[in-house]
Amino acid sequence: MSSIYNCPQCGIALSVNDPRIQQVQCSGCGYQFAIQQPPVVVGEVVHEPWQQDPITSSGLIPYKNPCALIGYYLGVFALIPCLGILLAPAALILGIFGLRARSQNPLRKGMAHAIVAIVLGGLITLGYLFLLLIPFIGQ
Repeated sequence: MSSIYNCPQCGIALSVNDPRIQQVQCSGCGYQFAIQQPPVVVGEVVHEPWQQDPITSSGLIPYKNPCALIGYYLGVFALIPCLGILLAPAALILGIFGLRARSQNPLRKGMAHAIVAIVLGGLITLGYLFLLLIPFIGQ
């Protein structure tokens, strides 16, 4: 792996292939200097702006936003009868926290997971509240 050093005299970039070399002579101006500054690494992987994380599943599974992820799964499992009364309010609350975390830091993914958690948690919570209040409405 080669490293690039800039000549302090003329600024030309010089490539050094051997990491044991401690002195370099500039090919442009002939100035000889000791390598002291850290090298600029050649061959560093540059990602596109939309690809902030090299793990490809980070866009699908928002592991950096656990509130949105857990809220999403709680919202899905709240569709199971009788479990929803406990899981739906938690999904709603975690979905709100996940959406807030996403708005504070755009690098955290999980906006869709947070929205699904809010919608499912809210609808299922309202459904169970309605079912619990039906006996009292008729009186």
